[in-house]
Amino acid sequence: MDWFPEAVRLLRDELPNIDVMISSQTSPELAGALLRGKVDVAFLRPEEQVPDLAFKLLTKEPLVVVLPSDHRLAA
Repeated sequence: MDWFPEAVRLLRDELPNIDVMISSQTSPELAGALLRGKVDVAFLRPEEQVPDLAFKLLTKEPLVVVLPSDHRLAA
């Protein structure tokens, strides 16, 4: 998420009185919070079961996994 600090800086430059709250939740939880009006903007994966939200692709990031070096899938 190397783009996130720059996004927050741009928001604060454009809207100096904005209140930015960072919360880590799953995509379905964030989608629900958007629909209930608990948050205005969220960064999440598209949720096909939520047609009332508009999704815009901002960036693509690789999916990685961290495993112990001796795990059978570590190779």
